Amino acid sequence: MASIRNRFCHANMLLLLLIWQVLHHLESRSAEAWTSNNTWKHVRCLGSSRPQVAGRHGHAGFIARSVFNLPNFWGPGPEIELAKNRLLEKAAVTGRGTKASDEDRKEIEQLIDDLVEAAGGPPEEVEFTGRWHLVYTTEKEILFLFGDGEGKEATEAYQSIEISKGTLGNEVVWANGVDFTVASSLQVSGRRSSFEFQGAALQVPGWPKLSLPPVGKGWFDTLFIDGDIRVVRDIRGDTGIYERDNRAVA
Repeated sequence: MASIRNRFCHANMLLLLLIWQVLHHLESRSAEAWTSNNTWKHVRCLGSSRPQVAGRHGHAGFIARSVFNLPNFWGPGPEIELAKNRLLEKAAVTGRGTKASDEDRKEIEQLIDDLVEAAGGPPEEVEFTGRWHLVYTTEKEILFLFGDGEGKEATEAYQSIEISKGTLGNEVVWANGVDFTVASSLQVSGRRSSFEFQGAALQVPGWPKLSLPPVGKGWFDTLFIDGDIRVVRDIRGDTGIYERDNRAVA
């Protein structure tokens, strides 16, 4: 019986290698055409009703992983980059959320789900020390502060985070130079980050800084993070999408 099982396993491996070689050969011959036309094939994973994006190594990788339940040896592949680009492009046309309709918000939530799925699920651990620029939010208070300014007149929002120091800073900057900051303590456990406000300040050019009392605490979960973007959902169910800002944490 052991001999039969071994032969069966070897036959499966040979079949897998043959499928990989054939698919990789076909994929390589047509990759240039796919890239130039900016089109992408889709295949459906067994047991999933949602289409999966297939890029370089995509067809062979997805089929091998689906049929033979293999790990992803080829890394995340371009399906994550494609999902990220779609999400950022959609967020950009909503004016960071200020012009988003109900349909826009539903589409963005679906694009976030697609990105998380392409990444294999939310991260188990996160490291997001740095400065982050808010490019989309559903939080009503931030949308109110944004107003309808665009371009040079746009109000911007940032988060500055240092996990090792346990600090989280939120900053809203108006085009006229007015600056509102909120300092918080931060504790990170897995994908969940808990914060508690420590203080706030309003700086108006030409006037002394006005300190405000801290009020509130909460948490947010990181749904996706890489070197470029971070997607979070907070205790109230609001969604935030951030792009990494290359300026150092103050």
